[in-house]
Amino acid sequence: MSIKPGNFTPDKSDYYKLENSMADAIEHEMNKLLDLDDLARSADNDKSLETRALRRLYVAIARGVMKHLSDNSASITVRTPVGFGPDLIGRTEFDVNWN
Repeated sequence: MSIKPGNFTPDKSDYYKLENSMADAIEHEMNKLLDLDDLARSADNDKSLETRALRRLYVAIARGVMKHLSDNSASITVRTPVGFGPDLIGRTEFDVNWN
């Protein structure tokens, strides 16, 4: 299964392209943070223009993350221990420039 950032269609009631996407995960995490302060969250079935605007932001963030990772894939290294098997977990390292 590939990682999908999420997408929009011209149909304002179609949220199928967001299901099981990075944008969907961002929205769920945002709702958890909003819940901490008893702030209004977006409901799964909310089709308002305001919620669509937020979801557009989540898709844009997810697309930016995916593009950045793709453009800088040489900085990603996956190392596995010798004898890697089903009971061992590999480690992914990222070269990150925080400046």
